Amino acid sequence: MHFAMPLFKSIQQKTDRINLIFREGLTGVRVIRAFRQDQREQDRFAGANLDYSKIGIKAYTIISLMQPAVTLVLSLTNVGIVFSGQPLN
Repeated sequence: MHFAMPLFKSIQQKTDRINLIFREGLTGVRVIRAFRQDQREQDRFAGANLDYSKIGIKAYTIISLMQPAVTLVLSLTNVGIVFSGQPLN
């Protein structure tokens, strides 16, 4: 989690950036069309989306690799509890 938490904070910032670009596109659609900036806005959104995707894949890959290790530790803990709870006959 030490490596994943900064990535998730970055994901939140990237999500905010995508929302900002989308909101600007919605409010300024007439201006964008008037100055023929459609392709520029699409490229801008695609760049923000690609940046978000790269960080997201990296963060979720770390988390997906960590889950089997956590499952193993919890299973070994359960086995230890069962063995420590058995009678000493």
